[in-house]
Amino acid sequence: APTPAPTPLPLPTGKAVVTLSAVGTCDCDSPAGVIMKDGLESTSLSSVSGLTILDVIVTCNEKCAPVGTGTVGQRRLTADDALLFTIGITYAVDEASPEEIPFVLDDAIAEIVAEIEVSTIAVVQEVAEETGIELVPSPIVTVVTSAEITSLSSLRPFDSTSRKFCMQVMNFRVNSVFKMRPCQLKPGNVRQKQIWTVDNTGKFHNQARPEWCMTWAGGKRKDLRLDLCANSTRKTEKYKYEATDKAIIVENLKNKKKFKIGFNTETKYEPLRLYGLNSENLSVNSFVLLTS
Repeated sequence: APTPAPTPLPLPTGKAVVTLSAVGTCDCDSPAGVIMKDGLESTSLSSVSGLTILDVIVTCNEKCAPVGTGTVGQRRLTADDALLFTIGITYAVDEASPEEIPFVLDDAIAEIVAEIEVSTIAVVQEVAEETGIELVPSPIVTVVTSAEITSLSSLRPFDSTSRKFCMQVMNFRVNSVFKMRPCQLKPGNVRQKQIWTVDNTGKFHNQARPEWCMTWAGGKRKDLRLDLCANSTRKTEKYKYEATDKAIIVENLKNKKKFKIGFNTETKYEPLRLYGLNSENLSVNSFVLLTS
């Protein structure tokens, strides 16, 4: 009997996330918002070198400046009003050896960004012609996450059971806090709040919804909050996971001071916060990666 052909290995997959904001309106459902979203969704990414594009999903978030209202039900437009567009691109790497993949990805992501930049110019022109609104797009920001899903669990005991507890954002809302909660491995809403990745610029993204980041405002307050990555005013921090120390390091980019993320080991369930590098709090050196 002929020898059966070997089963081909699955191609490594991952996700690239591209974000850009467009200043000029803050209503995703307005004609300008709808045209912009539809135009970005129709961007052609079929011929990216080295990748097979599996899925492209565009989401729109509104960034409305805090101003007073005019008549009831109406709101004045301000110069800071913007739409934040997040383009999630799921891909598979075409044939490449493991050591070649980083170079393939670098070239492919550069192609994706260039294609979206060209599309954005055309879409902004279409918006101006159709609605009279001159949108001003921002530079494009990219983050690449691997297909490996990662949670951060603490080795500290939480209750009388042996179950693991993971870092979790409580809601996908601006200013939501982070707490330690029982690790959830099954897909679903809770799982999405526990999976994280650090990009090459040091931003700490949620893997399920990469437009959201852990943020810190700097200064004396040591609280950590969720915010939209691209438009956050809390841009003082850079994150790094140190496997040797089992610590998540947060650096203040203004003064280069560094801190560690931890939690109150007595009450355990309060929001996570920052502690000094030499803190005696045992939680700051207790974080390990859980992958699935």
